[in-house]
Amino acid sequence: MNRSLAIVVAIGILWALADQVTKYLAVAHLTALFPPGASLGERIALFYRSDHLYHLATDAVPVIDGFWQHRYVQNPAGAFGLFSSAPLWARRALFLGVAGLALVAIVWMARRARAAVTRLSLGLVLGGAIGNFIDRAVHGYVIDFIDWHYQRWHWPAFNLADVGIVAGVIGLLLFLHRDPLLGGSEARGEPDGLPPEVGCADGAPPDS
Repeated sequence: MNRSLAIVVAIGILWALADQVTKYLAVAHLTALFPPGASLGERIALFYRSDHLYHLATDAVPVIDGFWQHRYVQNPAGAFGLFSSAPLWARRALFLGVAGLALVAIVWMARRARAAVTRLSLGLVLGGAIGNFIDRAVHGYVIDFIDWHYQRWHWPAFNLADVGIVAGVIGLLLFLHRDPLLGGSEARGEPDGLPPEVGCADGAPPDS
């Protein structure tokens, strides 16, 4: 595995792990799924075996009164409710196909990325995609819990995976043009930022 790809994959795995941990904590604190006295192993097994927990959801937990709260939400559709009316098999096939194409694109870019911000952005997108893919594969829906709102208006609930995807895409839009990946200002250097060779291939000085 090339060094750049390894860095992106490492970032992606760490972000996906953080996403799954926060979703586990959301289920632990925003539903009544886990019985008292259950061990950590039993709780983790129950977390990945259970689905459709709306009937176990508890009250929302305020973070900033009137603006931010945590509440348990199941999102079987895409972002902002896209494809919510499609049957489950169609949604799974669609999201699997999109995830596969995204993975191919991320790997292609990650192998060629040289700038640290490009690698970080790709890693965040990869981690977010993995985190939400795990949810869809295991539960058939994505667990959301971050609820930003004002009075009766609510932004669509989201999770840490969504944060990674949005932050990563913004980073790519802002900085990708500077990376040698797309022939940016550093493209004339050698891989990993090394300066270009001076002189001819045989070591002789260049012609004046």
